[in-house]
Amino acid sequence: MILKKLIFKEWFRSFLTSSLILFILASMTQLINNLLQTKDAGEAIWNYIYLIPWLLNKILAVCCLFASLFSLNKLINRNELVAIFASGFTRKKFLITIFQASLVVGLFQFIANGFWGPKTQHLKNISEAQKKGSVFKGEELRQTFLKEGKFWHKSEDYFLSFGIFDPSKSDVLQDVYLLKFDKNFVFTEGIFSKKVHYHKDKSWIFSNAKVISNLDQDDFPQVEERKSMEVTLRETPEDFNQLRSHIPTLNFFDLRNYINRMKEVDINTAEYEVIYLDMIATAIICVIFALLASLPIFSPNRRGNPFGKNLISVLVFTLLYWFLYSYCLELGKSSKLNVYIATFIVPGFFLLLLGGYFYRHRKLA
Repeated sequence: MILKKLIFKEWFRSFLTSSLILFILASMTQLINNLLQTKDAGEAIWNYIYLIPWLLNKILAVCCLFASLFSLNKLINRNELVAIFASGFTRKKFLITIFQASLVVGLFQFIANGFWGPKTQHLKNISEAQKKGSVFKGEELRQTFLKEGKFWHKSEDYFLSFGIFDPSKSDVLQDVYLLKFDKNFVFTEGIFSKKVHYHKDKSWIFSNAKVISNLDQDDFPQVEERKSMEVTLRETPEDFNQLRSHIPTLNFFDLRNYINRMKEVDINTAEYEVIYLDMIATAIICVIFALLASLPIFSPNRRGNPFGKNLISVLVFTLLYWFLYSYCLELGKSSKLNVYIATFIVPGFFLLLLGGYFYRHRKLA
């Protein structure tokens, strides 16, 4: 137990040190970039705050790698690693300890990527929408859809409800219900259509529409069915395309719910499934990087384990890993590769390599 605490202490000390250094460097770079883009210090700082989860997503896995590398190097230089193994603490137990430590970071990575990041992105979208005078209110649309399976939008003289939205076809709305009201907020007419197409100049074609009129009269409402009717709305396809920016702001569970609803109406969900699976994969990557840098435990003497060589090898691996991983994600988002293969093929490949290496040295474990 004492040895386990020692390993934890050295690993987390190295992790916190490397995290602080990388976070400061990344923060300075981001702040300078924001200042060059906005010329407004206040706006640049707020944009930086919104991007903190994104910055952590980029550095935490690398910090796990450096934590293992630097903590092992410190133990080796002080001859403590040899003493640890000589006391009966096996390499298998050492790897399990590193795994447990990196699992804590992986869990934090999952929370940051799956919940904190979407929340800050959502707040950023609201801020930008207020500045631009956006037609749609992201929070209202998100909540109504997640609870009822439909989007509800209030305009000046009507309520507009529509079902799942396909970002690739912003000129088409499905399961549309238009409810008009007068200046006294009394409903006057309702129009329902399974599919609505944009025509021109803010006019939309309601196909196979059912019209319920005279809702403000004492008499029974009139119901009429029309094969096609043209209706003028204040919203254009560009306005509805704003909804695309709201989808990545859903947290891990809400995004899964949204993807399932999109699948029910045969809409391509590849882009959003990759975002969803990436929340899981980035947590796994933290563990992979931590274990990768732990390979020197099989040669714990200082002569057989040059730190510079290990550092260069690990940095090359990191660059190669992120290049391949990012490339596969783009293939998955464009539907050129199965989303599960695109997200997990690179982590899976390196997991197999690590497994093979550990298996080859199983007698030493």
